[in-house]
Amino acid sequence: MLRQAGGKTTSTLYDESGQWLGEYSASGVPLQQVVWLENYPIAVFSESSAGVPVLGYVQPDHLGTPRVIIDATRNVPVWEWALTGEAFGADAANEDPDGDGIAFGFALRFPGQQATPESGLNYNYQRDYDAGVGRYVQSDPIGLAAGVNTYAYVGGNPVSAIDPLGLIGYVCQKGDNIGIAIPINFQGATQAQIAHITNAIESAWSGKFGPYDVKTVVQSISTWHIGTTNGISVGVADKPSNVHLPHMNEGNWYLPGQWGDATFAHEAGHLLGLGDYGPGIMGRNLTVPVNEQNIKDTLTAGNEAIRHGCGCD
Repeated sequence: MLRQAGGKTTSTLYDESGQWLGEYSASGVPLQQVVWLENYPIAVFSESSAGVPVLGYVQPDHLGTPRVIIDATRNVPVWEWALTGEAFGADAANEDPDGDGIAFGFALRFPGQQATPESGLNYNYQRDYDAGVGRYVQSDPIGLAAGVNTYAYVGGNPVSAIDPLGLIGYVCQKGDNIGIAIPINFQGATQAQIAHITNAIESAWSGKFGPYDVKTVVQSISTWHIGTTNGISVGVADKPSNVHLPHMNEGNWYLPGQWGDATFAHEAGHLLGLGDYGPGIMGRNLTVPVNEQNIKDTLTAGNEAIRHGCGCD
């Protein structure tokens, strides 16, 4: 992506999952490049100049938001965006915490966001985020599937949830309240088929499961972004539906489903990282509905869906 500001042209590079990799001059010289460990920025390489460290160690918080950058040579902070600051990110980053008079610029903010000083907004892939009011400038492209307030950022819960695509958080937990969003690019499906499958999944995966109050939303995404969106081909046939291994974010689903609507609730479990022959809806007998253990398994650390960003991040 090309950017022109202050009489200077730069290009920005992203990976296939939408993570920012770096910024380069018009001639291709690296200006700043980020090293990622899954969804966490852990290091930044910058163009060599007086007082600016070539290598900085990034310290992200639990959500993957960068909070401090440490000069790898001097072992002092050169950039800070305080965790104790305003919850929706309205506070400006401190670009000179070591007080040496040299500012260190770094654009990453909440996961999926980049600060753009020219507009005063944070670029968030699908939309622009206004930290001053804690909401998006544009309405959610998935409409009311995101909730009544289509401008809201992660349901007003930036401490526990993220929105790397500018849509809504994948899985967020506050006590026993669980929100699950499953982004699916339905390939070859009619609107009626999408509505049928969506209702089957949302009905099965929403409700009271033991101590958990769960609300599940299926997001119909127009374009498949590998690594962040599930790609499901939909057809009408007397065939078994499936989700492909190993990453479980692609598959072929067939209506009316070999077990009716329970088929799609079961396949949705795969998109959330759950395997076959488990409890509840993931067992051999699909007359058993989603249960408490299915929710616990979805939240388990190391879940495939979480690791691969397939709808449960």
